[in-house]
This record gives sequence, C-alpha cells and structure tokens, in this order.
Amino acid sequence: MSAVESPSNAFRFQVPYDQSGAKIRLGWGSYKVRVIDTSREAFTLQVSRKLFRRFQEGTRALLSFQGETWEVKCTAMLQLADGEYHLSLLRLIDRTIVKAPSSPTGLFSSAKGKAHDPTLTIAMLAALVFACVALPGTGDTLGTAPIIRDALRHTWQISLGR
Repeated sequence: MSAVESPSNAFRFQVPYDQSGAKIRLGWGSYKVRVIDTSREAFTLQVSRKLFRRFQEGTRALLSFQGETWEVKCTAMLQLADGEYHLSLLRLIDRTIVKAPSSPTGLFSSAKGKAHDPTLTIAMLAALVFACVALPGTGDTLGTAPIIRDALRHTWQISLGR
C-alpha cells in the first residue's frame, strides 16, 4: 500500500459536536450515534455499548448523516479506556434518495422560491408576439397578417390532406 492509499495518511475531517448527530440502521433497529470524524472513504462513530456489541468487523449497516444515507461496512472496532466505544465504517454505496421536481415547468408547483424552468414562459412569450403580429390591425400595418394567414391556411390544408 502506497503512502497515498494508507489509511493513516487519509485526510480526516473532525465533525463539530452540535453537527455530529446521526442514525444507524442495523437489522430492524435504528440507533442514535455520534459521528466523530469523516473522510472521503470512511466514518468514525461513537456508539453505545449495546450497539458496539452488535457489530463485528465486516458487519453492514445504513448510516444517515447530514441528509445523506450510506451503506457502510465495519472495518475496525475500538474500546477506549474511558468507556467510549468507537467504530470505523467504510463507505460502500450512497443510498441517498434524490427527490425529483414536482413539475417540469415549475409554474404549477405549490412551493415558492424554487428555481423555475423558463421553457414554458419563453414559449408563451413567443406565442404572444406571434398573436400580436398576426392581428388584423397590427399585422396589416406591419404587412405580416396576410403572410401568416396564408401560412396557417396552407398548414391547415396539408393537415387535412388536400
């Protein structure tokens, strides 16, 4: 194993205590745990003695932390002298569920403040400009009404098969 791949040289991010709350699902049970630190590939958790006893190296579980859900595998177990129990978990698969937008246009969404897709708005604006140019008064003044009328009549005849 090279120095880059060595777990001892991996960058570890210490998680602040007020942001360290997480849940781990093992079998049918769900347990509150505390994430001590994270890295690109692993988590270190502080767990209760009861949960520590349920784990072995190689045990798989689901960890929910900061809006993400990961399938993890226990790689190391450590019982400290002061009575704390730590687990080192390797990230396996990201199981986070990504919610799809409720409406592709965004205009019919009940939630306000979301980013909207401008496609429908642009299409409506183009239809409005087309309608204004095709109006008998404005279209005749611009010289576009007869052209648009002939184009629509021709399209109608093609669609009827004449």
